[in-house]
Amino acid sequence: MLQYLRGRLPEEGGVSLGEIAMGLERIFVPLYRQKNVELQMDLGQGDWILTGTADVWISVLSNLLQNALAFAPAASVVQVQGVAASGYWTLRVRDFGPGVPEAQRERIFQPFVSTRRDGTGLGLSIAKNFAVSMGGELWVEDAQPGACFVLQIPTAQLPDPLASREE
Repeated sequence: MLQYLRGRLPEEGGVSLGEIAMGLERIFVPLYRQKNVELQMDLGQGDWILTGTADVWISVLSNLLQNALAFAPAASVVQVQGVAASGYWTLRVRDFGPGVPEAQRERIFQPFVSTRRDGTGLGLSIAKNFAVSMGGELWVEDAQPGACFVLQIPTAQLPDPLASREE
């Protein structure tokens, strides 16, 4: 994952949103239950394909879900909503914690900057550099209460089917 901190391009290939969702649910549903936080996740409808591998996507998105869990109060909800439209997939990860102060909203994406006592300051930086290397973006919005991290990535371009020959 450190390759994305350095701005390297993602691995080639393609992965479906469904495969990513299954991997994230397998990891995070038990972790969220331990803290008594409900994970509401819908990565989007349809057979959208993202460039990269499932392992890379799960690792990158794990940074967002781990942060949301760390800041979500017990007995609250984290909402993960994905929508694919017009060649882009937009993912919103919202928690109902304290939010991110406006003065910190750009700074938290820098390497080794963390607002968590136990944080390394790498997760959001890696996620942002990955998004940028994919031609996308990652930012944070005030959700009052809480924070909403927004990831926007172009969907994979599949080749047009070959025209059939008329004989």
